[in-house]
Amino acid sequence: TSKPSGPVKSASMVERTTPPTTAMNNTEKENNSSSKAPPLPSQPKKGVSFSTNAKAPMVRKSSLVIDDETTWTMQYEELKAYQAEHGNCDIPFGKETGSLRSWTERQKRLHASSRLDAERTEKMTELGFSF
Repeated sequence: TSKPSGPVKSASMVERTTPPTTAMNNTEKENNSSSKAPPLPSQPKKGVSFSTNAKAPMVRKSSLVIDDETTWTMQYEELKAYQAEHGNCDIPFGKETGSLRSWTERQKRLHASSRLDAERTEKMTELGFSF
């Protein structure tokens, strides 16, 4: 057996010639677990276009949608017809009244959050609608 020439280095004394491994230690994992994804850009990139929807626009505030004038008037007229037929504005659950029931519930939430237009509130109240 031949002996190496020069001093022998232990594993802890050997200089690292390769980059450290990509495995994270526990501290790094904890630091990265609280990080959030970067925010989405608020404006589309130049040259990117989006098709427009042919339906009337709707204004979205939080999770409640405020209907445009045409949509609101159509639903209001449906409520008016229901009131004339049934004598009240208490829309039951059911397939026949599903969309009207959803619309009236949304109007109640908008009214409760002070975001239902005063004119719309007045029209519904005059019809006998209870918020």
